[in-house]
Amino acid sequence: MTLVELLVTMGILSLLTGLLMPALGRVRQVAYRIECGANLRSIGLALHGYEQDLDRLPPQYDRWGPVAQTYDNQYLEPWISYVAFHQDEQDEEGRMLPLQLAYLIEQHTLADPEVLYCPGQPLSGDHAPFTYAYYTDQGNQTWGEFLPIKANGQADDKIRSSYHYWLHDRRRLSRLSRQPVLLDNIQHWNSVAHHARGRPRGVNAWFGDGHVAFQSQDALFEPDLWNGGAQAGPWDGPGNDPNLFMALLDQMSP
Repeated sequence: MTLVELLVTMGILSLLTGLLMPALGRVRQVAYRIECGANLRSIGLALHGYEQDLDRLPPQYDRWGPVAQTYDNQYLEPWISYVAFHQDEQDEEGRMLPLQLAYLIEQHTLADPEVLYCPGQPLSGDHAPFTYAYYTDQGNQTWGEFLPIKANGQADDKIRSSYHYWLHDRRRLSRLSRQPVLLDNIQHWNSVAHHARGRPRGVNAWFGDGHVAFQSQDALFEPDLWNGGAQAGPWDGPGNDPNLFMALLDQMSP
């Protein structure tokens, strides 16, 4: 092979790589979306099982409300709705108590805590993505017992899932049939798991009647609903603003 032939071959390979990479990225995002939807269906079935066993849904956790275990969203900041354990909530032996979706693991209606994590999550500020590996030290620790060190070197104080759990002040699924109960992390614009070309592509949501819908309507991604969109900081988005959070949920179709 002459030098010219080699250069032509390398040029063709580079061109093919450039054409294939965006397509591979799109395929990966579709796979993440499908797996995420399957996770939500599994969690939803576990919620049904929990309700059948205990005649109610797992309560929500409100760190600053008058009652920590509650069905009242009045004082709840939306970001707290994906907390599964918190170092401030321990039993007499110093073990962290399950909160919200972690009750499903304790009650054995959900067998695998890895299902609580969407595979498409981006980096989250000074955290790694909220993943099963992050909260188990790459599988070397038991989920629910290990608090990792954040990227900034500080110890974490909580274990999160990557899905919001929102009960709309209800405690039975029969009262939530047209409401999104489980949904992807929408703490802020850059925390959305499903994205394309540098912006959110959509949000997976599980509704009380048992179906999952991928929400991608343009109205859902109006920058005003995200307090400025990509320009807002991580503490300025819907996760810290109940009004913005509820406005986004109102845009989601059952």
